[in-house]
Amino acid sequence: MFKLILVDDEEIVLNSIQKIFQMENYQFELVGTFTNPQKALDQMKDLSPHLIITDIKMPHMDGLEFSAKAKQLLPQVQIVVLSGHDDFVYAQTAMRLGVSDYLLKPIRKKNFEEMLTTMQKKIEAELSFEQQLKTWTNMAQSNYAILRNKFFTMLMEQGATSASDLENFYAQLGFHFADHPFILVKFVIDEIHVEDDFISIIEKLLSEFKEHMQAYGLIEEFYTDEYMYFYIYDLNRAVFSQENLLNRVLQYTKEKNSHGLKLLVGVSQIHSSMYNLFFADSECDELILTSDTNLNDTKLPADNLLSVDSTTYFSYSEIESLFVAIFANDKSKILQSIEIILDFPTVSLYKDFRYSIAIIVMIKLYQVQDKYNSQNKYITRDLLKIERLKQLCPTTAQLRNLLVEKADALADLISSQSVLAPSKTILAAIQYIKNHFNKNISLATVAENTYISKNYLCDLLKKELNMTFIDYVTNLRIEKAKYYLSNTNMKMYEISAAVGYHDYAYFSQIFKRHTGISLSNYRKQH
Repeated sequence: MFKLILVDDEEIVLNSIQKIFQMENYQFELVGTFTNPQKALDQMKDLSPHLIITDIKMPHMDGLEFSAKAKQLLPQVQIVVLSGHDDFVYAQTAMRLGVSDYLLKPIRKKNFEEMLTTMQKKIEAELSFEQQLKTWTNMAQSNYAILRNKFFTMLMEQGATSASDLENFYAQLGFHFADHPFILVKFVIDEIHVEDDFISIIEKLLSEFKEHMQAYGLIEEFYTDEYMYFYIYDLNRAVFSQENLLNRVLQYTKEKNSHGLKLLVGVSQIHSSMYNLFFADSECDELILTSDTNLNDTKLPADNLLSVDSTTYFSYSEIESLFVAIFANDKSKILQSIEIILDFPTVSLYKDFRYSIAIIVMIKLYQVQDKYNSQNKYITRDLLKIERLKQLCPTTAQLRNLLVEKADALADLISSQSVLAPSKTILAAIQYIKNHFNKNISLATVAENTYISKNYLCDLLKKELNMTFIDYVTNLRIEKAKYYLSNTNMKMYEISAAVGYHDYAYFSQIFKRHTGISLSNYRKQH
């Protein structure tokens, strides 16, 4: 939706336009009406309209002066002036000064609707989708919690292929764990359904589990819209053992499940460097996907499922290239990528290394498959076990053929299912989130109300917004709280409730974690 303001010194004109024309049908949201153009200018930057419709003759300030000042404040804004027949030359002058269009009074319904259509197309053309995304995410870029989250997800997905960028990011965030051995704990959260605020529940789980495990070492938590992760490093050897840690994780998970929170959990082997996070994540997936009950299997992933030292060569980028080819349904590129993935010297130090790599690919194929509706399941759970792969494919050629077969089938499935244009889907999702961010909102509710699968929406938000759904909602809440703190006399608990948190003490912790400052100090400073 694009934002629109109306400026006319006659209240009757403003009321008539609102009653006669359904602006939302043309993707315009009316965010302000003004009879005084100076008041419109005073609120111009806060409202940030895409379109201004203004009368040309007003007693306090004429339309030309108002338009010129509005353009100084917002150079990209589109302006349409309303002019009587006697002011036709006046309107033409306005066009030369940067006004987009003009309409003659009395306003004809057809002409007004044509103008809205024209302005909608013009704004869409000039305001690229990337610029919209930049506007939406600009305030979040300085949020330390979101930046930390981005670092870990980037590290997990890209690893050593973008080492220099990651090292700069690492230094800026003040981290100091690059060469410390670590274990990764991963929880599935996208199946959690609660009556209380979903965002608050996730935030509480992050804080609670971190405290629950603090005896084992230092912990960095991060998350996506589907998973919570805990990166445990600088391990305390006095209390640590893999079996002990796993039992404590399972104890916590069982306790949460007994209270109605559906959690699945995976735990990785010990890894020597942060650049092994990609492999640690795959180990967690293996435990999550292949354990029958998830809570009764007290074994960590088998030794032959990758505990790779950072010096071992493996190209993360080729797995990414494979999935790009799958989504493009490029069969030749799929074959080429799989051949490259499997074509490296066997490393005798790591048992069944090639099958371990194949398991990683198969797990990711399985996860993508789960995002699409199909009666046929091309990748079944039994294919996520090394023993089964070795039985089916005793040679590298057979292993390659199996991966190609499954990747090709998945590519055909994806290409057969059409989805909404990503930009339109994102716009609809963003609008819904903005209207409901202070209520009990989850990815599932947004997906349901934008008529798209939850998994596809999750991927789309991550790709287009460059942040998680949870981060986006939390950031909206924090920014709205800042506004209330700076511009109202609302009590702290009233602000907490107004932005969606019903536990004031908890909200104050969240605010400080995301801004680095307490609620009271923020109000004093602003």
